[in-house]
Amino acid sequence: GTWRLCAAVWEPPQAVPAARPAMPEDLAIGSNSGFRVACRAKVHFTVRRFEDFAAGYEWQPLERWHRVPPGLEVELDVSRAGGGSRARIPQPWQWDARISGEALVRRLAVRADSTMGQLLEQLGFSAQTHEVVWRQPNG
Repeated sequence: GTWRLCAAVWEPPQAVPAARPAMPEDLAIGSNSGFRVACRAKVHFTVRRFEDFAAGYEWQPLERWHRVPPGLEVELDVSRAGGGSRARIPQPWQWDARISGEALVRRLAVRADSTMGQLLEQLGFSAQTHEVVWRQPNG
């Protein structure tokens, strides 16, 4: 949400050096509370929760609150204040395929238009005799 922070640097009244303001009105301009305000500042800001970046094969803008997964192609635009950075899935990207019953991992180049049949062929298999099962690394 959007927030506003108001701050003041103040000194207590000379007669009561341990005094502290009890309410904002004690530091208001024209207050007769005895507090002396050396300076004031007001800042407006927005707080956002981090969000996972939803990657695609086309360039998409990156926002400051995005969590970017590893392996994406990222362009950071440092010429403009506040942004212009973008990210996408690289073409091609590398898939480490694990074959059931095999100890070694096979690395394949995957493009946006790659089909499972093509990937199986790269592995030396056929879509008629094998299937692809997606698993998480620890799942």
